[in-house]
Amino acid sequence: MALIPIRVNRDIVGLLQLNDRRADRFTLEQVHFFEGISASIGVALMRKQQEDALLESEARHRLLFDGSRDAMMTLAAPSWKFASGNPAALEMFGPGMRRSSPRWGRGCIPERQPDGRPRRTRHGKRSRRP
Repeated sequence: MALIPIRVNRDIVGLLQLNDRRADRFTLEQVHFFEGISASIGVALMRKQQEDALLESEARHRLLFDGSRDAMMTLAAPSWKFASGNPAALEMFGPGMRRSSPRWGRGCIPERQPDGRPRRTRHGKRSRRP
């Protein structure tokens, strides 16, 4: 029998157990070979755990994004054009605003600010219509 720890860095994340009914079946060379394999198994296990955690996190984010009654939109760098919006944003800005549309988000910026001032760029100049 051979018990080989599955390690990632210095942490043991599992155990590889090799059994044979015959005594002294595994040579030192074979044990070293399986230790090398166990390191690869450890990396694969950790990667799989990280992928699962990412999928779970993405699902939670999607649930919050799509389920919010507040309008939420995302922008795509470097152009900073609108990339997507949740159902509340699509409802707020009208049926013509579809996520798949390349013009999604155009017309979302009002001509005037809530206090009546005209829409301006970051530098205080009047912006052009999108």
